[in-house]
Amino acid sequence: MLTIRKAAIPGGDQHEMIRFVNAERLHAIIEALKAEVSDTGYPDLLDKLVEGLRNSVQTPSKPGPQEQVSTMRKQLSTVLASAPSNEFSPAWRQSLEEMGIADLLGNPLSDRLERILSTNEITPAAAADEIAEVQDRVKRLVASLNQGSSALVFFMIGREELAPGEFEVGFLIPREEVDEGLEELGSESIRLRQIIGPFSELAGEGRGEVQVRSISSSAFQIFLDSAPATAVLITLAMQRLLAIYQQILDIRQKHRELSEGDEVPEEALKPLVDHANSKMTDAISEIVEEVVEKASLDDEARLNELRTDLKRQLAALADRIDRGFDVEVRAGEIPESTEDYIDETDADRRVREAAETVLKSQSALEFMNVSGKPILELEEPEESSDGADEDPPPSA
Repeated sequence: MLTIRKAAIPGGDQHEMIRFVNAERLHAIIEALKAEVSDTGYPDLLDKLVEGLRNSVQTPSKPGPQEQVSTMRKQLSTVLASAPSNEFSPAWRQSLEEMGIADLLGNPLSDRLERILSTNEITPAAAADEIAEVQDRVKRLVASLNQGSSALVFFMIGREELAPGEFEVGFLIPREEVDEGLEELGSESIRLRQIIGPFSELAGEGRGEVQVRSISSSAFQIFLDSAPATAVLITLAMQRLLAIYQQILDIRQKHRELSEGDEVPEEALKPLVDHANSKMTDAISEIVEEVVEKASLDDEARLNELRTDLKRQLAALADRIDRGFDVEVRAGEIPESTEDYIDETDADRRVREAAETVLKSQSALEFMNVSGKPILELEEPEESSDGADEDPPPSA
């Protein structure tokens, strides 16, 4: 684990830097971005765009520079739209934000360039100056990626990678939610295990011990090993849960705007809160049935118990998303198999199909990055006498 605290940057002020960075994850991100730079060649296209803008200022009557600007603009839009960083997992995208480079990659960079060019259609000199600043940062990014990669290899720091057939579920826990306390973090970890419990049992995996793969980031990120079928069920539930919460975000924003002043009393805002809770509660009931329908469990009595448990745990999960938590599901590369999967066993097929499902859905598990006061008031599971929720008894 690489630990970085407040540090003075030469020539600059003190900055609050990433406090806990998993070095293996950093290495994996660096190598992925190096490959993206090499495959897309977007820094070279950016250089040619700036060159075209400069030349169009110096020789405005010549069509060549303007054609170059138009061509480079289109090519950049195309390659940045297909950049692999657009499909990074929520935790990786969060890491890019924390490292201050998210706006130099993929769609965010494309959007920024288009804003600059659209705003300065009649003043190419101003556009050239603004894009030149972006160009300089991209050059420094490329140089830093190469230097960082060499340094990590020299220090024999490996890359965080999931092997083919491996799966993990990650939870991002805002530090303020656990007051940066070890006991609070431990209690939250127990709750996360309980949230995973019904998914694991419905997937036919039982409720065994959950293995921690790593803990990292400036916000606590806990990554847990997952069985393939469990990962698929959690992916299904998260996609639906986040789709509904995206709608609730609009309600939350209106509630915040109305509550900031003194004009609207709290009791007048209660219908908005009730509507958000009702919308999420109804959605959770639907999600439960979708997950149970895909369950690998034939015991109808136990299925009914798990419906109740899953409903409670999804409510707890929705509440955490509303408070700034994040959940992601990751899979290793799709396991290699023989041509047309002729010699593939049933077990291999299930793993491959699970990996395909998770990888295809990964980009849809969007990090919400909510701010302000939570709006959901969903019923949490009752606590036992020691303050921790008890798992329901596992099936025999």
